[in-house]
Amino acid sequence: MQLTVGGTIRSDITVDPGEVKFGETEVGTGKTVDLRITYTGRKDWKIVDVRGNSEALEVRLDPPTRQPNLVAYNMHIKLKPNAPVGDLQDEMIVVTNEQNESESQFALPISARITPPVTISPDKVLLGDLKRGDAKQQRMVLKGKKPFSVSKIECEDKRFEFVIPEGEKPVHVLQFTFRGEFDTPESQSIHQTITIETSTGDRVQTVVIGRVMPDE
Repeated sequence: MQLTVGGTIRSDITVDPGEVKFGETEVGTGKTVDLRITYTGRKDWKIVDVRGNSEALEVRLDPPTRQPNLVAYNMHIKLKPNAPVGDLQDEMIVVTNEQNESESQFALPISARITPPVTISPDKVLLGDLKRGDAKQQRMVLKGKKPFSVSKIECEDKRFEFVIPEGEKPVHVLQFTFRGEFDTPESQSIHQTITIETSTGDRVQTVVIGRVMPDE
């Protein structure tokens, strides 16, 4: 199989930096990245539009500075405070007044990782196979940007026993015990969501997966 890739390298347009990296940003805070777009050529060259798909991004352009054979724009791309938690991989399309359609626009790659104030790891706990009546202990780690306390732990399965850590700290180790008790002769799968509520008002979740095997 042969794959042919085509494209145009524009030496007359420079973007500094070449991509927009917000890095790790806490949800609700927002962040702005500034960049400079420089064009060498026609004095009437201009940016007519900036297009994007993400509602979490906002763009502002300063009026251009013009010199003989050079046009420069300062662009400010803002990651809004309401950006949802998770990884953001997107791009913005800068549209210019170039008459040639293939050269009238170019893309700016954008990346960000929006993190909650409190995180939990692992986000999936594997218990493995347990025999009936076995007890297994596991632990999870909660991390925050500032000291916090654990207010409540919610779990529908009563076979889970939790030890709620005391005090306010930026890192908590949360221990629990699962007891493999059940009344059916067949094996039983475990797929349980655990929700932890903190003093910051945040709720984080992890999933516990395993299986209880019947007596041989």
